[in-house]
This record gives sequence, C-alpha cells and structure tokens, in this order.
Amino acid sequence: MKKSKKIKLHQFCLALVVSLWTTCSLGQKVFMGSVDPSLKVDSIEFRYSGDVLGMGRIYSDAPAHYARLESGSFQINLPETPGPSYLLIIPPSGTLQAEKLFRPLSYGPFLMGKGDTLDLRVSGSRISPGPASTPACLLQMQAISLDEERLEEMVRIRVRYNQNDTLGLAQRTRPFLDEIRSAYRGWEAALMENFERYLPMLDPEFARVLRYEQIGRLRNRELGGFRYLVELGPDAARPVAARYYMDSQIGREQDYARSYEGNSPEFASYLNMKAVTDLLVAYSMVQGRMSVEFPPVLDIIARRYQGRTFDEVAFSAFLDRGARKYMDPRTFSVLSSKIGESQRREYVLKQRSRTSPGNPFFEFEMVDQDGQLVRNSDLEGKVVVYDFWYTGCIGCAVLHKAMRPVKDRFRGNPNVRFVNISVDLDEQRWKSSVTSGTYSSEGDINLWVGPGKDRAIVRHLGINSYPTQVIVDGNNRVVAMNPPDVRTSSQVPGFIEMVERAIEPKM
Repeated sequence: MKKSKKIKLHQFCLALVVSLWTTCSLGQKVFMGSVDPSLKVDSIEFRYSGDVLGMGRIYSDAPAHYARLESGSFQINLPETPGPSYLLIIPPSGTLQAEKLFRPLSYGPFLMGKGDTLDLRVSGSRISPGPASTPACLLQMQAISLDEERLEEMVRIRVRYNQNDTLGLAQRTRPFLDEIRSAYRGWEAALMENFERYLPMLDPEFARVLRYEQIGRLRNRELGGFRYLVELGPDAARPVAARYYMDSQIGREQDYARSYEGNSPEFASYLNMKAVTDLLVAYSMVQGRMSVEFPPVLDIIARRYQGRTFDEVAFSAFLDRGARKYMDPRTFSVLSSKIGESQRREYVLKQRSRTSPGNPFFEFEMVDQDGQLVRNSDLEGKVVVYDFWYTGCIGCAVLHKAMRPVKDRFRGNPNVRFVNISVDLDEQRWKSSVTSGTYSSEGDINLWVGPGKDRAIVRHLGINSYPTQVIVDGNNRVVAMNPPDVRTSSQVPGFIEMVERAIEPKM
C-alpha cells in the first residue's frame, strides 16, 4: 500500500489540544466526520454494543445503524452506556475506493469511553482523524496506521519464505518463524510505546481495558499464523512450526493473564485462541491433522482460569466453537454451571434452546437471485442444508468446494435441498458471486438477507463467523448447527450420514 493511502495523523498537535477540551467538557459519545463526494457514499453503516457481553456479540447480535451524510458530513450521538462501548464501522458500498479506504477501520471495533468522539475526515485517498477526535480515538487511529505498516512487513517476510517452493522448506521454516516472531515483538513494543504516550490523557480504568484490547487483538493475529501453518501448511513445514510453537509460545499468555482483571473481549478471545492453538499443536505432534472441538478447549480453560476470567474466556470459546457446533449434554452442563456472570449464562442457555437438535428452525422470508421470495414453507418436507457465507470469505469458498462429494451423493434426491444464504451488504456483489460458482453450485437455492437489515436469522442463530452450516429436517427442526466440517475430508462420511438419518423418516 502506498503511503498516500495509509491512515495518517494530520495536525496532531491541534487535534490533541481540541480533543483534551472535548474530553473534559462532553459526556456524550459521538461518531462524526466528512466524506469526499467523489466516493459516492451517502451513509455509513455501523454496529454499536455496550452491554456486559461487549464486542463478543457485535458481529452477530448488534443491529445495524446508519450515519446519514448531509452535504458530505455526518454526526450522530451514540446511545449512552454505563461503561465502555464498541463501535464497529462497516465499509460502505459506494465506490471501490471508498470500500478500500474504510476496510482497515472494520477489522475490529473502536473502544469508546465516556465523552469520546471519533471524528473521521475521508478524502479521495486517505482517512485521517479530525480535530474533534478524543485521545482514546486518536490512539486507536494511530494503532490502525501502525497495523497497516506492519502488515506490509509481514507480507514481505512471507513472500520471501514462499512455502510453495518445497526445496529446503523444512530448513527455511525455523529462520522464517524467527523473523516473524521478531517482527511481532517489534510490533507489540511499538504499540505499547504509543499507548504509554497517551496514558496520562486516559481514564485509568478505561486505559486498562484498552491496553488489553490492543494486546489481545495483536496476539490473536500472531496465533492465527501458527494455526494456519500447523493445520494447513506444507507437510515439510508443519512439524517444524509445531516444535517452534512448543519452544516459544507455551505459557506465553501468562505474562498478561496474571494481572488480568476482566472486561476485555479481545484479550479473552486471545486466551481462548491460545488454548485452541495449544491443543492443535499437541494434536499435530502426536496424531497429525485433527480438528479442535469445543469440549477439550473448555476443559483447558476450566483448568487455567477461574472467576471472571473463566466466564469471559469460556464465553469467547462458546461463541467461537460451542455456539456453532453440537454440544453434548455433559459439556453444556459444565459450561452453564461454571459461568457465574448471569448475562453470559442466560445467553448460553438461550442459544442452546434455539440451535439444539429437535428445536424449530427460524421462520424466514428472503429473496433469491431472481427477486422471488422464498419462505420456510416452500421447503416443507425437505431436509435442508443451509450455508451462511459472504463474498471474500476464503473459508466459505473452501467449504463450497469441499461440499461437492456431499452434493454428488444427494444429486437428484427430491428430499434434500442445499440453500446458500449470503450476508453480503451489496446486492450486485452477491449476484455476481453466485454466478461465479465460487460459493454456489448448480441446483442450489441462493438467498440474500437484504441490504443493511438487522439480519434477524443471523441474530437468532447467534452466527458470528463464516461459513456456518445448519442441517434442518423435513419438519423444519434443527438436526445440527455446524455439522461435521467437510473441509477435513475425513468428516465427509459423518456429514453424509447425518443427512441420510434426517431423510429416513421420509423414505
């Protein structure tokens, strides 16, 4: 990315002086800014969450809001919350340039404290913080700028490594991981150095949460690289990466976890993903490639953490794996009995009641690519495999390809239908993706949730990651929420068997 396209801090000193005044004088949280007319943006979609569950549900449960532009500017007062809240900005569907400019802002929510203002100035080539931005928002904008720079560095390192070149790959893997590790350590040091400069201007409790949010988000990125290499990397690299992880990462979470006092969804997510990656690496060293399921992850979390930390990390694990897969009664009992915080426990219980086998599926009405309404009643008597996806989701494309043996098995069977539900924001993009064949096969039913709606079906099912699959029987009752993952070829027979069992009463 060229420097002209990065998010930069302009007129920093002026912004700092004005923002300090704003922090002292206002208690209302504000989202405001201006957008260059050439970008053809008429509104900015955002999600906002401020309850005790925080960011963990902002991708699924938080309803869509819109900041409408008038004469190129917008300002909206955000609802008051008793504590910190999260603002997630969705890239607008104006020009491709507009979407590209806004995309770095959508990688994670802004943490907003009392009286915070996020002021965005969007030109045709960059996004800058305006003078009304308060210190906490300036700090997070600067973190986004740092992310863009360091991600470029990571790309250069990975290109030099070139895992597609198998010659000497095992020997090249450890030096590559040393370079990646050094780059992440430098990234974290720069992030914390910037944080310390702003620390005197932040409320102490808010600053504590923001520190953990930033650390958690960055470390999750690092863990993602390990998970990919250990789980999906070339055979020559996988054992080297697993051993390197055992030598350098086991127990690393304790440096911050010992003093963690809760209330950071990003850090709780990091502690959950640390448990997941520990398991994945252990499996790879003993049994080869295996998928990591929710029950053993919960067991590790229960051994490592107690009290509020357990509540947050276990809930993060539930959103990541438990809410999307079948949960056996024992695991559900452990989870629901050990979570002490009432709102999280109630969410788990409600989600269980919505998606457990035998419970009614959501009643919906959506349009297909020809503009025709499709309802549940149109599929009565059929076993239906629902697939939730969006354009650009790599995992969604991989899943579609992996579903071919399943679709071949039931091709021509009038008792089985495959329904793809897109959560794309733009209708034309969805239609183009359907015709591309990347996410849909001939004979599938393709539905769209609509532009910027609350996505009631997504909220009802608690979907917060993609792809997500649901099998429903002929009586419109759930058979399985995210059945066996066919992206692992050994899971294909289990998926087929599950569909066949659902058909049997109809045969």
